[in-house]
Amino acid sequence: MNALVNWLSPSILHFLGWTLLNFVWQGAALAAFAALLMTLCRRAQTRYAIAVVALVAMLAAPPGTFYLLTHTGAASTENFEPAARAPRASSRRRWGR
Repeated sequence: MNALVNWLSPSILHFLGWTLLNFVWQGAALAAFAALLMTLCRRAQTRYAIAVVALVAMLAAPPGTFYLLTHTGAASTENFEPAARAPRASSRRRWGR
């Protein structure tokens, strides 16, 4: 994990995090829309085509979102600074002393 953090800049990791977070609602919305359309269709071929289109849209959503985030001011990194590492508190507790 440390190699990945060292390899990517903090701003790229910031955009990747927002991309993954956005894909949660995007994937759910695409799945719900596809399910609605498939319930309205009788032919199996049409339902199959709807499912394939939905999966292709799900595949294209994260790269598209990442592109939009990095090329627009949607998620500005001007004030973004990685959290400073706080010193670790002692994990030992002295009970009864």
